[in-house]
Amino acid sequence: MKMIKEIKPSGKMSRLISEIKDAKYLLVLSADSEQVSYIDIYDIKDYNKIFTEKRESLCCIRELRTGSFALSYEEGKIEIANIDLEAKKLEVIQTLDKHQSDVYDIKELSSGNLVSCSNNGEIIFWSLNPSLNKYEELKALNTHPNEYSSILEDTDRNKLICAPCFDSGGTCIIDLDTYEIKATFDEIAGNGGNELYFVNDNIVIDNSAADEIGLFYIDMDKNQIVKHDEKFNDNKSSCFLKLNNGNLLCALIVEAKKLNYSGSEDEEEKDDGTGRSDIQCWEIDETGLNWKLLYTKEKIDNYPISYMAELKDDKIAICSNIVKIYQ
Repeated sequence: MKMIKEIKPSGKMSRLISEIKDAKYLLVLSADSEQVSYIDIYDIKDYNKIFTEKRESLCCIRELRTGSFALSYEEGKIEIANIDLEAKKLEVIQTLDKHQSDVYDIKELSSGNLVSCSNNGEIIFWSLNPSLNKYEELKALNTHPNEYSSILEDTDRNKLICAPCFDSGGTCIIDLDTYEIKATFDEIAGNGGNELYFVNDNIVIDNSAADEIGLFYIDMDKNQIVKHDEKFNDNKSSCFLKLNNGNLLCALIVEAKKLNYSGSEDEEEKDDGTGRSDIQCWEIDETGLNWKLLYTKEKIDNYPISYMAELKDDKIAICSNIVKIYQ
């Protein structure tokens, strides 16, 4: 891994990065506080910033196949919006207000429907009414008091899996044919936001509480946990990334300095050059249950890595208070 570019987002802490508009642009969501977020868009040719939008209490933003974007907020609001890069303008074309609490994640499913989840346990499905060109509530689930923060679709089995955040438990599997919850795993608890990844065509890993560094392996055919690594690593794992080649990247907090939304270290943690987050690359066997360490890249960042994304041309984006592009 060789770093080829550093990007400084408008906010002090980067939270999400993705390629948009057929991978011609790079979108970065960052924040100064829990109330103030920024949407930055960069031309992927030279990484020059061409668009910035400040939004209050924005949790997540996803590009839709229509070319529009879904934005989810604290206090339950979802917006469908168009972004005109030439006019440098974001235009809200619809507001969805059925959620009663912070909407941490929103995804477009293979069916074209949207699904959103919030920190009071609500999971809401939305369908697009073609005659009105607007999204309407299709189904709402709220059968378990969890704080959902992450969504993963299993297109082969037409299922959905939702993971909790912070200290709530209850990763759940939903049948998308009937919108019934098929299984709930209360032993899986989050700490700052869980992540879900397929490690083969059936097994999903759920990154549980960071204090435990636990990984749960979930069999999507059987709707059950098949393995639990209580001590995946001696250091805390801050996030994962499943690569297109089948390997898995893991970001480790070794001696990383704490970073608050103001962008400064805690008073007792001055910049003495000892901050350290590492990246490990793991090879996963065909069962999805056994891993082999391929390499470790030390001191990728001084701060905890909050998000990683695979870009085109074998590039990797790694986010903390800045965004680093590796190849």
